[in-house]
Amino acid sequence: MKSPNILYNKFITSSKGLTNKEVDDRRLKYGFNKLPSAKQELILKTFIKQFASPLIYVLLIAAVISFILKERTDSYFIFGVLIFNALIGTIQEYSANKSANSLKKQIQSKIFVIRDGIKKQIDTINLVPGDLVLLEPGLKVPADIILIESNEIQVNESMLTGESLPVKKYFNIKLDSKIKTLQERTNELFAGTILTKGHGKGIVTNIGISTELGKIAKSINQHSEVKPPLLIKMEKFTLKLTIIMCFAILVIGTIALYQGMSVHDTFMIATGLAVAAIPEGLPIAITITLSIGMSRMAKKNVIIRHLAAVEALGSCTTIASDKTGTLTINELTATKILLTDSKEQDKFFTATILANEAVKEKRSFFGDAVDIALLKLAEQKQYSLEKTKDKFKTLHLIPYISENKYSASFNSYKNKKYCFIKGAPETLLNLCSNKNKKEIQEQIDSLSKEGLKVIGIAYKQFNTTKQTYSEKDLNKLTFLGLIGLSDPLRPEAKDAIEKCHQAGIEVLMVTGDNPKTAFSISKQLGLVKTLKQIFIGNEFKTSTLSKLKAKINSSKVFARIEPLQKLSIIKALIGNNKFVAVTGDGVNDGPALKHAHVGVAMGKNGTDIARENSDIIITDDNFASIVKGVEEGRIAYSNIRKIIFLLVSTGIAEIAMFILCMLAGLPMIFSAVQLLWLNVVTEGIQDISLAFERGEGDEMQQKPKSPDQPIFDKVMIKRIAISAIIMSLGVVGLYWYLLSLGFDIHYARNTAMVLMLLFENIQVINSKSEKHSLFKINLLNNPLVPIGIALAILAHVAAMYIPSISNILQLSPLSAMQWLYLIPIILVLSIGLEAEKFFRQKN
Repeated sequence: MKSPNILYNKFITSSKGLTNKEVDDRRLKYGFNKLPSAKQELILKTFIKQFASPLIYVLLIAAVISFILKERTDSYFIFGVLIFNALIGTIQEYSANKSANSLKKQIQSKIFVIRDGIKKQIDTINLVPGDLVLLEPGLKVPADIILIESNEIQVNESMLTGESLPVKKYFNIKLDSKIKTLQERTNELFAGTILTKGHGKGIVTNIGISTELGKIAKSINQHSEVKPPLLIKMEKFTLKLTIIMCFAILVIGTIALYQGMSVHDTFMIATGLAVAAIPEGLPIAITITLSIGMSRMAKKNVIIRHLAAVEALGSCTTIASDKTGTLTINELTATKILLTDSKEQDKFFTATILANEAVKEKRSFFGDAVDIALLKLAEQKQYSLEKTKDKFKTLHLIPYISENKYSASFNSYKNKKYCFIKGAPETLLNLCSNKNKKEIQEQIDSLSKEGLKVIGIAYKQFNTTKQTYSEKDLNKLTFLGLIGLSDPLRPEAKDAIEKCHQAGIEVLMVTGDNPKTAFSISKQLGLVKTLKQIFIGNEFKTSTLSKLKAKINSSKVFARIEPLQKLSIIKALIGNNKFVAVTGDGVNDGPALKHAHVGVAMGKNGTDIARENSDIIITDDNFASIVKGVEEGRIAYSNIRKIIFLLVSTGIAEIAMFILCMLAGLPMIFSAVQLLWLNVVTEGIQDISLAFERGEGDEMQQKPKSPDQPIFDKVMIKRIAISAIIMSLGVVGLYWYLLSLGFDIHYARNTAMVLMLLFENIQVINSKSEKHSLFKINLLNNPLVPIGIALAILAHVAAMYIPSISNILQLSPLSAMQWLYLIPIILVLSIGLEAEKFFRQKN
């Protein structure tokens, strides 16, 4: 073995390890082996953030003005609504950031080192660069380490690289600065990975934030610039609504003052307009809608960590999925078997059991992934593991080592001696005497091109009575056949991807696995047709920035991708105006999960860091569950649009009523407290019912909403305009008519409030669909809508008869006939909106 002195010299250490003084000096220079902690946001700050909205600012001003003008009832009512909304938002948003703590858990607490020539156990936090560490199976690697001694070391690096199989590590004194990918650094171990096999020694090269794990931690702790689609759209919506509303209040207030209205009355009109225009119940309604979506998703194995992610998943235009465990079942499985002679089948499967180092305890298997797959194959073919091992007495076992590329078992049965062997097919073929070697090699090549891990099976019967055997006896074998192993597709994955395509969602596969494996899986999924279509991680080093972005945005499959490369891919997609959902299960996925529009972590086999940096957790690690979540997300967004349409159409109608009253020289139709009653209580009861709508059945046949498409699109604006015109003319027309007949203002206002309540009732039904006619949908598919309407009417009737409430709202009872006379007026609203749908569909 070559001397590791070059490595000792490079990292300024020796075979006796560091001295205590060297340790102290390096700790002063490099610090402790730990990762930075993320700061937790104070709950007070979370609460205050709930008021950071232009609409809220206007309502706060309205409440303050009302208080100054001694309209205390109005003021307290407004303040109460704002505080309640803020409390709901705080409860939903407040959650501790455990990302850094989860990363810390990836580091082992104790490890053996050699210092001053003495073996000692220390806390991993005390490791420093140059420390000489001892490596053994089961170790969770605490720092980045370069090997100086390796005895069959294998490491599970899936949490960093996405590689599905353990990686073999070797001692190599060459330090090639050109080798940069994690997969190519075969003489290094990385913090957070797990040593699954072998023993050895190594030198600590990097600790804490300087490790590959630390680089991921650093990128995770950076502030994410992306926002959920709903948040972006709501910010634009509230800003536009605030500007329009402020302009309307300014114009109307100026006209009022010009007409000789007192400053007090003008301010009260402004307050009433603010209350009318702002959908006070919207924050609560959206929270409830998303909570319902969250509950429905949970029943479909989709756990939501942040409410906005409900809608965000439904709005995504691109899903960048991990391969292992999400699109595949994350288990090596024998998918192809090729026998050279069907008569030798018994010997073939006997070899898979005997030349095998895995064990079965009760119902669980332990050992190498390939060995476990072969034992399961034998069981599947009805071969008993216990009976086979009892039948063939073991004489000698040659364990698998990488230099040999095979494992072999020498056995006796009925005074006959056998050797059963499995391993790399090319290696076994060289030890065999078969005449059809060329044909077998073609089969090997064919299976390899399919992206399968190919295992060869051979045997030999000895014509001798000797009892001791060795590698020298491995000659003139008979090749029995080949086994093609793969991590197979989940049965429902292909259909789920097809549903995404029908829904206009682009599906990408991003994996750390090798290109051939990625190609095999992605070809089965219909993502690519040729190997040339695969984007390989090393292209980050060889392509210009412009070519890189173009290739990323045109590729469907990415292989050999490192953690920060995955993050770069996601940022490039976002930069191309795509709304991206990312799936992942390992530490390597943390940055991409955090910086995507919506991060989707695997809950079954995922790591803590993946889950803590995600918005959504899939409990069954199944891509099909993500697609179900997309459908529920779209339903949630549709329900939010229905609620916004209801609230804004009635709010705009109320503003129009104020304007019409001023133009007609009529007294103001409603006071601020009456508007709050209509907007928060009666309408609030009803808009919540729309949050429970179950969808219209065609959500996954529609293209995703464009990221630039506002909530107020042409369809909604037209429907709101029609609604506002009909409602405002109807209510003000009735108000004017009653006053012209000589009824007092209290009776006219009281009757106008009932008509507005009935308009709200019918508008809830109109809101059930903006595409389909009310005559073509099941109006009773959501029983909460008629219940909500009934409760709103009962609440208003009760307010008429309860003195304490009726005095504040200036209400008085109406007869049943007076209510019935108003019904024909509200039907005009449904007729107008049905006509709009008819002509829109026709065009």
